[in-house]
Amino acid sequence: MGFGFFKSFAEYIPLAGVYSDRTYIEYKTNPKSRVMINYLITTPEGLGDEGEYEREEMQNLFGGIYSKRLVMFYGETLQYYINEEVNGKTSLTVSDSIEIDDVSRQKTDDSKYDMINDMLKARALNDFSSLGELMDMYFKKEQAVEDLFTVTLDEGE
Repeated sequence: MGFGFFKSFAEYIPLAGVYSDRTYIEYKTNPKSRVMINYLITTPEGLGDEGEYEREEMQNLFGGIYSKRLVMFYGETLQYYINEEVNGKTSLTVSDSIEIDDVSRQKTDDSKYDMINDMLKARALNDFSSLGELMDMYFKKEQAVEDLFTVTLDEGE
């Protein structure tokens, strides 16, 4: 977990790049509050498991700064609202939405997420030639990773 502002360091600190392909919802309040986020991610085509909000407790990262990190792709819309519980009383404090488009998404160094986003953009533009090339490149990279790296488990675990 981390703060959303870490994304701004991705071009200077390579390890900060892990934050650049995430969407962060941050909320500031009393550190003793219990903060719940309710969210729904929708796609333009209505694909995926839509219709039911997910409900999760947000983590207090530091001094009342609560955060929720999500992976979102091109064309998706996040609808969310935040409830805060203080002294046994719950209140709706924030309601908002975020749409991931080409402008709002920060591109990293051809990560897996960047490749998927490029494929989604090509499909949205009906550019099936580019979509085919991108899919081919994606699957070749996936195969290379599978061939080069193996996961080994310590028998003691």
